[in-house]
Amino acid sequence: MRSSTHIIVALLFLLVAHGAGLACGGENDDRESDFPDLQGGDLSVEAIDWAVDGMRCNGDEIARLVRFVDREAGGDIERSAEYARGDGCVDAGDQFWTTIPTQLGDEVEINFESDVDDKRSFTVDDAGESHLVLVADDGAEVVMQRVYRYLNPSPIPDLVDFDLAGQWWMEGYPCHEELVPQLVQVIHPPGAVHMTKIVGDECIGDGEAFFDGEVSGTSVSGEAWLEEQSDIPHENEPVLEANGTVRTEHYMRLDADGQAVTLRRVLDSSSH
Repeated sequence: MRSSTHIIVALLFLLVAHGAGLACGGENDDRESDFPDLQGGDLSVEAIDWAVDGMRCNGDEIARLVRFVDREAGGDIERSAEYARGDGCVDAGDQFWTTIPTQLGDEVEINFESDVDDKRSFTVDDAGESHLVLVADDGAEVVMQRVYRYLNPSPIPDLVDFDLAGQWWMEGYPCHEELVPQLVQVIHPPGAVHMTKIVGDECIGDGEAFFDGEVSGTSVSGEAWLEEQSDIPHENEPVLEANGTVRTEHYMRLDADGQAVTLRRVLDSSSH
């Protein structure tokens, strides 16, 4: 009888311990399993691009765009993360961080300002399929949100009930014959679509509108500006007719006077 009692007590102890483990570590286990794969995949088909908040340049907080690339080094192919566009502190192609993290708790050094070799250490504090949260010792936080990965997806048949509102990574929009990636905000009231630049360029600055159009089914049409609109509109302001298609809820393609412009959604922690 005493032996049976001991066995029952032991089993109860194991069950309690297992439950405590789930309560304490279950969330971390889930986050570990959702850690994004930053080393695999064919970058010519599936991009690993990120919109990054919490960066600083000359004392101001800014957003930046980061792209993963494969470079040949000593006969081998090495993957690195680079800034997709420059600003007052970094140039396009500058290294974003020194190592690629693979799990929660990994430490990385982020290059904030190239000219002064301004690197800061961060720890991966949270992760999911579409986001990374990096925290420094002083509490500073850098939040990375992944951009929709597919570069040329096929249109989804009978796509309905989609919402285009949110942040998008845009490529192909001209400025003085330059085509630099840009971060834009899309507003999608019923039947219409408006776009402003979050991270602008020399032609249209941060927070300025550049597209105003309509949405009918999956078709998008409207006017796009190459320069900021003046307070008093003038007939000679450079305006392009832009038409395109919403291929998926995370991907749009426009044609602006023969120039292909692609937009891929910046995913949040609940999107895939």
